Amino acid sequence: MSTRVIYYQCFCDDDLGEAQGFFETTNNKLTMLYGWSLNDANYRQEYMGGLMKKLGVEVKILAKKHEAKAKQLMKEWFGL
Repeated sequence: MSTRVIYYQCFCDDDLGEAQGFFETTNNKLTMLYGWSLNDANYRQEYMGGLMKKLGVEVKILAKKHEAKAKQLMKEWFGL
């Protein structure tokens, strides 16, 4: 089974509050897969890494060069 790589990013600022999301890049284009905000739910690699691996997914931290675009996508996701 090939491994799908997705990226995780957390924001904590005045625009988004505390928000987290998963992203993917295809041909160097960033897309948002899922996000959440305004609660205490946090993605924890140490707890979820085994499940993700079983599902054929590798979770990495989003590269800094994509942070501005990720923030824009999260604002759109939450209707801000």
